[in-house]
Formats: sequence, C-alpha cells, structure tokens
Amino acid sequence: MPLTDAGWVELTFDDALENEQQMFKRWLGPDIDLSPEGFWGKLAIKEAHQDVTEDQKLEDVYDGGSDLQANGVNLDRKGSNLGLQRNMSQSAVAYLTVTGEPGYLIAADTGFLSDDGTEFASARDVQLDSDGNGTVEVHSDDQAAYVNVDANTITDQAEPVESIYTVTNPKPATGGADLETDYDFRHRIIPNESAQEGPTRDGLKVGMLNVVGVTDAKVIENKSDTADKYGNPPQTVHIYVMGGLPQDVGQKILDIAGAGVTFVGKTVIEATDDSGNQQEVRFDQEELVDVKVSLSIQSSGAPDEDAIRQSVLDYFTNLTMGDSVILNQLYSYLYQINGVDYVESIIAGTGDTLAADNIAVNDYQLAHTTDDLIEVTVHA
Repeated sequence: MPLTDAGWVELTFDDALENEQQMFKRWLGPDIDLSPEGFWGKLAIKEAHQDVTEDQKLEDVYDGGSDLQANGVNLDRKGSNLGLQRNMSQSAVAYLTVTGEPGYLIAADTGFLSDDGTEFASARDVQLDSDGNGTVEVHSDDQAAYVNVDANTITDQAEPVESIYTVTNPKPATGGADLETDYDFRHRIIPNESAQEGPTRDGLKVGMLNVVGVTDAKVIENKSDTADKYGNPPQTVHIYVMGGLPQDVGQKILDIAGAGVTFVGKTVIEATDDSGNQQEVRFDQEELVDVKVSLSIQSSGAPDEDAIRQSVLDYFTNLTMGDSVILNQLYSYLYQINGVDYVESIIAGTGDTLAADNIAVNDYQLAHTTDDLIEVTVHA
C-alpha cells in the first residue's frame, strides 16, 4: 500500500488477493477461472501472499527511520548517530563481610552463593585480620540483571570450609545488567536527542542513563541558600541512580560535571580526572522503601503460593523511582495465576499497619518488596 498522511497503511491479504485477481482479469480476460482450486486462482493466492510479505519488508524499512519503531541493527545505527552503543550484559558486584579464623586466606575465585542459588566468586585474595574479619569483593558468575540480589542474601559458601564462620552482604549487589533490549535502548536514545551529556540537570540525567546497568536516574538541584525539603545543603546537586556499578557512575559524573559543582550523597567514589588526579564524587543509589503486602485469595483448587508471590514481585520489578504502588494494578498480575478464582482483598503498607490504599514515595525512592514481606492467605 502507498505511504499516506496517516503513515504506512498495511496491506492485508484480502486486499492483496483482490488486486492480483483484478490484474489477472485485465491480462487474461474477465472470464478467467480464479477459483481457489483452479490454476490461475492458486497462482493469484501465491502472488497475494508474496505481495503481503514484500509490503511487510517495506514497512520495516519505513519504520527503521523512526526512533519509536526501529529495531535491531536499524536501531543500533540510529544510536550510533548520537555516539551511543547498545549496552552489553554485565556482572554484578557485591562486598561481603566475612568472619573466620584469624589470618585465614580467602583465595581469589572462592565461590559464594545467595539464598536463591546465584553464584559469586571473589575477585582477589583476601586475608582475614587478627580478629578474623575481612571484606571480600565478589563478582557474579552470570551477566544479567537478576544477579543484583538483595542485601544479606549472599550467606553461603559454594564449598564450605571450617575456617570461614559467617558471610553476608550488608548491601545489595549492584551493576548486573542484561543485554540492552530494543525497548530500553530506544528509550535511552530519545532523551539523548533532546539533551546531551553535560553539567545541566537534563545533561546529568542523560549521562547517568548512559552508564551500563543504570535503568533510571533522578537529579535534585538545590539552588537556594537554605537546605531543601529533602535535607540537601544549599547550592548542591544530589544524584540518585537505579543500577550500575558505583565506580562507573562516579566516573561518569566527574567526566560530565562542570567545575565548581558540589555533589552530595552517601556513596563516595574516587574518580580520575583528565589530569590523572583522584577526585571525590558523591551520589546515592535509590532509597528503597520496603512495602508489606497481604493478599486474601479465594480458590477452589490449590494455587501455587510461590507463583502468587512471584507475580507481586514482578509488579514491583516494573516500578521506577518515584512510582506509587497502585494496588488495583496487582489484580491483573494475580489473575494470571492458575487456581486463583477470586482476589478477595489486597492491603499494603510501609509499616505494621496495612490498608487498601495506594502507597506514594518520594522522587528518589523506590517501592520494594521481598518474599518475606508478602503474606498470602488462601480460602477454599
């Protein structure tokens, strides 16, 4: 079909077959047998299928010129016009607090496990001090987003030894990332077209989104002479990011920030400037807000409670910083579970008191839950 003011009008098979039949009649006469069982009818059907296929290929070429429609290599080429490349998958990094026999050497590549079986390996040799304490940097075996496990979940040794007594990760693992999808790459290209990396608020956000593993960023500027409502000091910039390795985030901030900008935050990174000198950079990962969820389910069978909890976790996974928890949106997730006949109630809260109200968070906060915070009650 031709390109119209409304865009590309997709060719349907019925229209294609009608076009082919009309052409056959013009060439071979109006009395030609175009029944599906006849030779010319079968040929018309074959040609119509080919026309639809060719039309779809032409539509793909047309869509390849649009940021919102381009896919695959076409999207990669559009990104390259802005100096962007699709982000590759990446391992997560965590820091373990280990206690054990004083002086014990934890060799590089020593394996540790999270409670869900995610594997990590130590990055280098670490010797426990005279009190039997040590901090071990570990990297996940897999390169994916799921390896960003929660705090206090890496608690097991892959090959237990008696010289190690306890192990845990006080903070979540960070930096793990999947190969960037067309959807995510497309939605990173769009802000890069409206703003370039730089010291402006939009430029800083774009820069953060270009760090591998960062899925969202908030930049809070306090240009006043007093502390703002979040407690940020006057004349400061506070950056919050979701995902990414802290070292990569800190280096990007230093690379694109203007001179004289004061950044605040609890995460402190030593980044290298153009002269090779170390500079202190501050920012924060998103602030997690733990949300308790209680579900009352009616079922005539025996629904998988683990699947019910996973559906709630899936909903929270799609939230970004500043997103409210909309309880009504959970219903569509729950009704996909086999055995869930009726959802009697959903209540939630950030403390001990739960209610059927939506939960709002600040711009830099992320609503978060875990299996332990999800209560499921099933009634026959």
